[in-house]
Amino acid sequence: MKRLLYISSPSFFDTDFPLIKRLKEKIKTDCLFIIYPDNLKATMIELDKIYPKTGIFLAKDIYPEFMQYSDCLNLDHTYILNRVSRNKISVSNIISYLSLILFLLKHKSDAIYTTIIYHVIDWPLYLFSKKTYSAFHDPIPHSSTNVTKNFQMYQRQIDKVKKCVIFNSFTKDEFIHKFKIGNDKVYISQIGLNDLISKFKSENNIGHSKPYILFWGRIEPYKGIEYLLEAMIQVHKKYPNLNLVVAGRGKIYFDDKPYKDLDYINFDNRFLSLTELANLIDGCKYVVCPYKDATQSGVITTAFAFNKPVIGTNVGAIPEYVKDGQLGIIIPPCNSKALASVIEKIESDSLLYAYLTKNIEDYYQQNDGNWKNISDNLIKIFE
Repeated sequence: MKRLLYISSPSFFDTDFPLIKRLKEKIKTDCLFIIYPDNLKATMIELDKIYPKTGIFLAKDIYPEFMQYSDCLNLDHTYILNRVSRNKISVSNIISYLSLILFLLKHKSDAIYTTIIYHVIDWPLYLFSKKTYSAFHDPIPHSSTNVTKNFQMYQRQIDKVKKCVIFNSFTKDEFIHKFKIGNDKVYISQIGLNDLISKFKSENNIGHSKPYILFWGRIEPYKGIEYLLEAMIQVHKKYPNLNLVVAGRGKIYFDDKPYKDLDYINFDNRFLSLTELANLIDGCKYVVCPYKDATQSGVITTAFAFNKPVIGTNVGAIPEYVKDGQLGIIIPPCNSKALASVIEKIESDSLLYAYLTKNIEDYYQQNDGNWKNISDNLIKIFE
């Protein structure tokens, strides 16, 4: 295979950019990223405003923010499908359909790799599905997603593409059964470290005055934040100097009144810039993912990029990435007592903490979880 077209959107740039960087070392890799007014700020990109025209443009010509990733992307072959509206029958999007078809016909790629789920507005991509490899970051959508509504959309895409790529072995059997596909149509890849975010860290990062543990991400009911807050009440009695930072934008779905006046719990309910997030992760002791359910989480591999251990729950593929006792600790979901106990254990055992942080560095240098091995294995699948 000589030429690959990589289609994605800002939601997955934290895993896209490191992978593209390695893919383009072996094969010609062009990129097409889909931008809407409501996805300007996500993972690794922060765009101030939507470019006012619909069409396909070189990224560097309309969004200079992509220039900072010149080491990952071939900017002369990185394009934006710019859509100023999500209305599928708007004049601008009718133009976008024609632009996309012409672009794909002209491109003549040997294979297409895409991370997006095809909505009605993406119908031109179906015309090229026989050479398309679809990556499903949520092969079994979590509880915050309307699974019934999306089932037909998933099924249509899965039936038509050449192969499906998922990022854990835990969901493979359920994925195959639910969508009635053969075992040979599913390939299990991995997610490597989000090592790009470390370059946004400030040299003069002061951080918080007291040691803290960190939860970050969108505030949603499946994240289980209420159990972490309950656990901190117990932990504070034994370790009064330890703080908790809960950072991320979203609607508070639990009663937060009991925690608002506690000086050892800090809520930062807003979108964090890349620099703010990098500084927060770099300054914390470790990261907590108290999820009620999940597939896998980019939070984990971003934390590992800073050698920060993760406390995660035994849901979805979280144990597959955290590796209990090796890169972090796994606990039962919805159990604040178990969570408090593990936090206290790490706080009391400096050797355990040092062991976990050292293992993270060693694992991602030596095992299949590094981006070079991930990209090499994907290329074999494409070929």
